[in-house]
Amino acid sequence: MNIRFLVKKILIETFEKKSILLKDLPEDMQVLISQLFEDKFAIEPPKIFPLITIDLDKLPILPLDKRDRGEKHVEKMIGLFLPPIIVSNGKLIDGRHRIHAAKKENKKTIKAIDLTSFSI
Repeated sequence: MNIRFLVKKILIETFEKKSILLKDLPEDMQVLISQLFEDKFAIEPPKIFPLITIDLDKLPILPLDKRDRGEKHVEKMIGLFLPPIIVSNGKLIDGRHRIHAAKKENKKTIKAIDLTSFSI
């Protein structure tokens, strides 16, 4: 089975639910979340996280840096099924390019993992 198809299938099934398993996230997001928990609490992260839906209008547009993947990366994301962004205490932790791509697609909402309840 094509790995891209499998990842897309897992993400679609997850977005119909209200939570996501850590193991179903892309590897870079798993590493980021693991590092956040290890740095803050010296423990492994939970295996499952709740998903919330955020109105894109309520999120600020953060500028894209020319030193990072920038606008070209956003353009490549348009039309793809993307993993949730990560937020905590009203602040964006991960997902700036995903927000830009969703806004360019005129989406109204975006899914997010909210780490606020974990005090991160």
